[in-house]
Amino acid sequence: MQGRLVPPLDLREPGDAEARERHRLLLAHWGEPSEVIAALAGAGSAPAARKARTTADPTARLAAETRWMREAKARYWIPDAHPGLARLGSYAPRLLFLRGAFDPTAPAVSVVGTRHPDEYGAEVARRLGFALARAGVTVVSGGALGVDRIAHEAALDAGGPTVVVFGGGVGRPHPPSLQPLFERVARSGSALLSEYPVEAPPSRRHFPERNRLIAALADAVVVVQAGAGSGALITAEWAKRLGVPLFAVPADLWYHASAGTLDLLRQGARPLIHPQDLAAVPELASLSVAPGDWPEPGHRPWGVANPWETATPAVEATRADSPVLALLRRRPADLDALVAATGLPAGRLQAELTTLEVSGTVRRLPGGKWAVVSRGSTA
Repeated sequence: MQGRLVPPLDLREPGDAEARERHRLLLAHWGEPSEVIAALAGAGSAPAARKARTTADPTARLAAETRWMREAKARYWIPDAHPGLARLGSYAPRLLFLRGAFDPTAPAVSVVGTRHPDEYGAEVARRLGFALARAGVTVVSGGALGVDRIAHEAALDAGGPTVVVFGGGVGRPHPPSLQPLFERVARSGSALLSEYPVEAPPSRRHFPERNRLIAALADAVVVVQAGAGSGALITAEWAKRLGVPLFAVPADLWYHASAGTLDLLRQGARPLIHPQDLAAVPELASLSVAPGDWPEPGHRPWGVANPWETATPAVEATRADSPVLALLRRRPADLDALVAATGLPAGRLQAELTTLEVSGTVRRLPGGKWAVVSRGSTA
């Protein structure tokens, strides 16, 4: 896809004087970017109660955090020139911490939703993240369980970029159960990003703050599935406030986790029926979705809940000829075991597993193993 005209990232090493001073200021305000922004914007200083807690010298913590940054190969990003973040005005971050790599010239779409999607929501998130990444679009999300995790994983499975925006420091990624995913992101040429000090713990008030960054970094925001109180709706509100095109995925009228997305549609969000719908956004005009990455509409016979599991003839042929599938029919196995048994490259096996997963033939088990999905299974 055609890239955007965006200034290069202003990345600074941990020893950079200007970035370290911004880091020190952040630590002096107990890691609350909102207070630093307010003070610098002339909107007053930190509340008295918090002032009383900020008398400690942040020098030791600054030294410890910059030491961690060197060891983890993390860098500062001074985002003053980024046009998307500049839309935030006085709410723009003063400093970001970045581990991995991020291309600001690539088109980007934020994919967000509930932490507890049903099978439909999970399938849409997976297929959307995969299709976008294969088309060269950066998938941005919040690294949470549910829709966020699925979208990040699908982007990586497609060999494309993704950006995880944390509600805590990059040195304390949350939730801990997704640590393998976060390490995979950092190693794959994608990015872990935060405006909080390296060792800042996640906080309930941080997540609404970070949602503004998820919206501002994107050319469009897609809410896949969200209930009435979902945090994804905060990202949607920021998208509307910033003028970022907002899409919502239609779903079951009477399902509680659809209430938020249906309300967004009622309020004027664009329906996302196909990833190609995003091409209506000028920055995504050249988006092209590969054939087979998105199911064609089909019939739903009575008693069949998941019509997307019906395979195309091409997929059936792939299944029949697949040595991977033959092995998994005997017993579940992880990627290393499949490499050893087939002699195939890990990258080729990962691509085949992703194709089989998208078609509903196999599924990933806890612990990294893969297993065949029986036709009677509801997993």
